[in-house]
Amino acid sequence: DAALEALELAVTKGQNDKQFFQFLRHRAMAYEKLGRVRPALEDLNRSNLLNPKHAPTLQMRARILLSLDRLAEAGNDLTKSIDLDATSAEAWLLLGHLRLKQSKWADALPALEEAASLDPACAETCRLHSICLDRLGDRRGALRILSTGLCLLRPDSPEWPPYLRQMRILRTPR
Repeated sequence: DAALEALELAVTKGQNDKQFFQFLRHRAMAYEKLGRVRPALEDLNRSNLLNPKHAPTLQMRARILLSLDRLAEAGNDLTKSIDLDATSAEAWLLLGHLRLKQSKWADALPALEEAASLDPACAETCRLHSICLDRLGDRRGALRILSTGLCLLRPDSPEWPPYLRQMRILRTPR
C-alpha cells in the first residue's frame, strides 16, 4: 500500500512529464499485483493513449484483458505489441495463451514455440505448450515439455500445483 501511495503521488505530480505514461504503467502494475484489475486497466488505457507504440504497455494490457476474457481486445493489443517488438517472449506466450482460450490449438503452437525459443527457462510457457500439444494429440510430446518445465520450478513455487494437475491429466489413459 505504501508503494501504491508513492505511485499515486508520482502520477499526480508528474502529469506534465513526457514520461507520464510510465508513471501510469507502474501504478497499473501495483494495482494488478493487488488484484485490482479495473483501475489497472484504466491506467493502461490512459498510458496507451499517451504512447500507443509502447510494447510493454500493450502486453500488460493484453494480459489483463485476457484475464477478463476480453479476447478480441487482447488479440489486437498482442498483434500491435508483436509488430513493435517481435523479440518479446511474454507477447508470444500471451498470444499462445489467447489462442488456447479460443480453442485454436494449431494457431497456439507456433506462438508458444516462439515464446519457448525466446525464453527457454519460462515454466509457464512449458505448461501451456504441453496443454497445446496434448490438445493436438501429441501426449508424449506434451509429457516431455511438461517434464522440462517442471525441472524449472521449485516444489514450493505457486506454479507447482498446476503442473502436477497437468501431469496427472497427461498420465491418465484416454
